[in-house]
Amino acid sequence: MWSDGGMAERGVPVTVRVWARLQDEQRAEVIDALFAALLETVSPGSRVLGSEPVVGVHREPRAVLAHLDVLPEDAERVVAAILDLDGVLPAGSQIEINGATAPFGRLQGLGLYLNGTQLGEDAYAHGDLQATADALAEAAGDAGALWSHWMGPAETAFYFYGPDAGELCERLAVIVPDLPLLQRSRFAVLPTHD
Repeated sequence: MWSDGGMAERGVPVTVRVWARLQDEQRAEVIDALFAALLETVSPGSRVLGSEPVVGVHREPRAVLAHLDVLPEDAERVVAAILDLDGVLPAGSQIEINGATAPFGRLQGLGLYLNGTQLGEDAYAHGDLQATADALAEAAGDAGALWSHWMGPAETAFYFYGPDAGELCERLAVIVPDLPLLQRSRFAVLPTHD
């Protein structure tokens, strides 16, 4: 659950649902920092109250809910500025204010799920997860970026976002045969809603 540190809301509550699969650290670095900088520019005095993850089975991240407290006189300007983030946040994201919602976001998400139970012992013994992540990020190039990861009971996932999930998949698929930990892996276009 998110917490505002005990400070009461002073203005208009705004909730932004971002369809990005992020761990707590990346959530703070990407989402909280993004909205804090936006509010500092567009509405000094408005603030980020916090954010919370939306999780699925085995606590796999699904989305982020960011909670903002916006000065009433700046609400329209803040909403417009958030909607202008269309090209830097994932499709399916939405902003909610005063009971109304508006969708935004254009980035597409791609998950690469590594098999954590069915590879040979050699792959797990000699495979380097960080080196694998670095190689994937390099292979993505300008087609997208690695935003986060998740380690589940049977799979580890890397989450990429870019303008075109198909192009991202093509770029990453090229290096799959070269990396031991990617044997028996699978790609999945990340959904933009429940």
